[in-house]
Amino acid sequence: MKYEQSVAIYAWLLLVPFFWGGAFVAAEHLVTELPPITAATLRFGLAGVILMIIVFIQGKFDIGSVKKQWLPLLLMAITGIFGYNLFFFIGLNLTSAINGSLIVATSPVLLTLGARLEKCTLLVISNVG
Repeated sequence: MKYEQSVAIYAWLLLVPFFWGGAFVAAEHLVTELPPITAATLRFGLAGVILMIIVFIQGKFDIGSVKKQWLPLLLMAITGIFGYNLFFFIGLNLTSAINGSLIVATSPVLLTLGARLEKCTLLVISNVG
């Protein structure tokens, strides 16, 4: 890999936490003006429109795949994307941006601990049975 490419990659990687951290502050200000359900709907709708434009420009839209998988796509969009945004805005309506970002930052640790506990539980159950 060329030096210029690696510098560009690290520059892009540095922008990720910048935008992620900025999302908490911006969302906290947004929920002072709009109800959380409205903010989540606007964020979901705007992101969906922007992503559809990108997909159409790249010419990668496959209507056949969408027709075949419309229900799983809809369920993932509602629970994964819209649901996350709704709870994100509700949470920031109840606490500060700093507390919200600290809670989200603990997710990888809690998921790892949960996976280990599940594995240990399965081992115990398999040895008992």
